Amino acid sequence: MMPPFAHQGFPAFSGRGVMASVFSPAGSAAAIGAVGVFFGLPNPVFHLPPLVLLYPCCLFLLAGLADSSKKACLYGFCAGLPANAAGLYWLIFPMRDVAGIPFVLAAPTALLLHAYLALFAALFVLAAYRLQRFFRTFGGLTALLAPPLLAGLLFGGCEVLRGTLFTGFPWLLASCAFAFWPAWIQAASLVGA
Repeated sequence: MMPPFAHQGFPAFSGRGVMASVFSPAGSAAAIGAVGVFFGLPNPVFHLPPLVLLYPCCLFLLAGLADSSKKACLYGFCAGLPANAAGLYWLIFPMRDVAGIPFVLAAPTALLLHAYLALFAALFVLAAYRLQRFFRTFGGLTALLAPPLLAGLLFGGCEVLRGTLFTGFPWLLASCAFAFWPAWIQAASLVGA
């Protein structure tokens, strides 16, 4: 049985157009995740750290919308790309101003970095998709509670992997958003970040 909205994906791959992708459930989840990253991490407009938690929640929702492993990876990548761009939009400016790289080269270079980081979102959505499928066989309360709880560990594991693999990229970590609110990060001393 196909999950609801399984026929609605990212139209860039289905030929339906950009506007249809934003208003599909998958496109809306990706957009909300990107907005959460932008406003959850420090930026010059507005900073509200709890909003960064929208990103892993939206990725988990995308895992539930996927009807195959391939679609789960695609959803994760397509959601990770704008989220990473929203968090690392500023990289273009030091490349242009400090390194002297022209904008026409700095923008694609930053986009390649965003695409690399989106692979970790695809990995998380794939793992969450398989986790949801595994626990669906148990039914009841276990199928309802276990996947979201274990998905938090998966997301943290993906962030640790991203921070260490290939010399690491420890930026855009969800826990860094809360550095400006010390009272919120006190629990990290007990459970880790």
